[in-house]
Amino acid sequence: MMEDKMSEEDCSMKRFSDLAESHVKEGLSWKALDLYRDIVNKGIGGKERFEMEKLLRKEFPFITTKDLYTLAAKYDLVLVQAPAWGISTPPLALASLSSYMRQEGYKVLVQDLNIACFHLGGERFMRSWDLAEALVFWNNMDDVLHFAETHKDFLERWADYVVGSGADIIGFSVYGSSYFMSLYLAEVIKKKKSSILIVFGGPHMSKYLAGKNTATNPYVDLVVDGEGELTLQDIVDRVKGNKELSGCPGTISKGSDGITVHEERELIKDISSLPFPDFSDYDLKQYAKSDAIPVISSRGCPNRCIYCNEKSFSRRFRPRKAESIFGDMKHQMKFHPHIRFFEFHDSLVNGSIRELEKLCDLIIEDGLIIQWAGQAIIREEMDFHLLSKLGKAGCICLGYGMETASVSLMEKIGKVFSKGADMSRILEDSKKAGVHCSLNFMFGLPGESVKDFEDVLNFIRENKDHIGSVNPSAGFCLFAPGTSGYEKPEKYGIDFRYGHNYWEADNGKNNYEVRLKRFEAFCRVVDDLKINTTYPHRSLLNRDEKLRDYFLKKGEDKKALLHVINLMGSGRDTAYDRQVFFKCWKDIQHMFNDIIFDDISSGASIVKTFRDEIERRAEDKIANGNLSEAAQMLIEALDIDKRNINFYLLLTEIYVNGNKYADAISVLDALMEERPDFEQAKDYREGIRNYLDRAVAV
Repeated sequence: MMEDKMSEEDCSMKRFSDLAESHVKEGLSWKALDLYRDIVNKGIGGKERFEMEKLLRKEFPFITTKDLYTLAAKYDLVLVQAPAWGISTPPLALASLSSYMRQEGYKVLVQDLNIACFHLGGERFMRSWDLAEALVFWNNMDDVLHFAETHKDFLERWADYVVGSGADIIGFSVYGSSYFMSLYLAEVIKKKKSSILIVFGGPHMSKYLAGKNTATNPYVDLVVDGEGELTLQDIVDRVKGNKELSGCPGTISKGSDGITVHEERELIKDISSLPFPDFSDYDLKQYAKSDAIPVISSRGCPNRCIYCNEKSFSRRFRPRKAESIFGDMKHQMKFHPHIRFFEFHDSLVNGSIRELEKLCDLIIEDGLIIQWAGQAIIREEMDFHLLSKLGKAGCICLGYGMETASVSLMEKIGKVFSKGADMSRILEDSKKAGVHCSLNFMFGLPGESVKDFEDVLNFIRENKDHIGSVNPSAGFCLFAPGTSGYEKPEKYGIDFRYGHNYWEADNGKNNYEVRLKRFEAFCRVVDDLKINTTYPHRSLLNRDEKLRDYFLKKGEDKKALLHVINLMGSGRDTAYDRQVFFKCWKDIQHMFNDIIFDDISSGASIVKTFRDEIERRAEDKIANGNLSEAAQMLIEALDIDKRNINFYLLLTEIYVNGNKYADAISVLDALMEERPDFEQAKDYREGIRNYLDRAVAV
């Protein structure tokens, strides 16, 4: 192989081109960037440098002249946001960390790969960033790998670029939605240059969540557990000083003795002392809200909600001084004059009413013309006086973590600040003050009764004119490690025997099916009332996948088979579904065990074979006058395939011919519930009812 370094006399364009081409052919394009840096540092400029840059742009079409210019000196650190994350504004975590590290004298390359992939994905993957779709797509390793394979060339070149930056450390800011893609990219990078230190951090890397498991991954060298600034600085200092990484406070590492969770890093006492986030690395026009920038007012939360792991990550509530927030806003508007909107990305803006009101006073007194929005907790102090001041200071939206309409249940689940608050009054006052309210809801909280849920629906109906939007939790109610519900399940009557997603409570009366029904009932009411929602669907998008797994865990194979057939019939099945189908089909005793399927058939063809055979047998029995046998066969078939319209229609025909009109109407009711898209069912049912009414009249 040709040598990477060149003597002064060898610095020629031809020599560079030959070396660069060699690196590219060997799959080591990042070495061409190393070579470029070496040549530039030897003082080459003019036409030769221009030709070099043209060659590199061909290999790395996404880099700019500015990118090449900054590559002349090695970076100390690369910070990455992988897909999927929000697309409305740049990632605040990276902007905050890069600002802090630059203040400490380090050269940092920031890469929002999330927004790059969003624009790269095109219409085919565009919906994967919609909130409802993202919850399913990016948490499914098969979907993530499909995306990665589709864009493999781009991701390979991007990995070459960050490796070619010269940085010894690449850090990923990791959330649940970006976890699988971050792991994929870590592997790609490590295979290019194994000496690079891969560091994962962010909320999902808490020792209570995925932190300890991630530390076992061969492509991840170190995990940051908790607040990032001080720990990241310590890591970079240790690497630069050739010091041992093991034992670094605030990290999780692997060694010969296994995984070690090191001592917690001391929290930053005054978050107002941190430098303002640096958004100079981003092209703000690439984001959905190009005139907006994220900001925070605090870290942590004063509430003690049993389902929230905020305390396990931030440990205690620390408000930011109003002067610091206001200064941040002014600073960002100075460097980005078109900015007029600020999104608060912390858990709440009203943890300190004093600082919130002071911030409003500063904005109003300065005459600053901006708009802003954030999350809030329910508390009595949110009265018309304060809300009016918020509206005057530019607040246009507050998102409340309401979860339930029951005040007593709020207190039971740890919403300690909700005591004495009247949410209907807050909504009404907010609308008068011009502040849009978005409400988060959960379903099946421990202790939630049927009446509590009915109260939620009634609350929605009664306050629909004052509710700006709702955000129903598609996970219903989950308890991650580190939450009070997870760590002390017996205190709340929670039983995890069927796993994290499928816990039960209240002696089994609160189970996954119950929570799903409440979630979908809520979605239907919201849709009927035309209320804006982050989940614009009447049913759970991945309901069949979830119910399949739920019933398999419970050992109820026949019920699981129903959802496997739904998946196969709709073409959404995987090889796993077909494997489950044959296992369940074999193990369950039913009158269709004699039907033979081809093991290599697609899911759709398996379902078609089943449906065609049942319909043929039913029609033969009807033709031979065996109506009761045909009805029994169709009833049992509907136990494992509720989506096939023809089964319902054949059964309806049998009941009508046998003058069993009430049974026929019941079948059509079931069809309308299962397939609301089949509008003829309503016409058939009304026709039967009209016939019965006329018969009674006669």
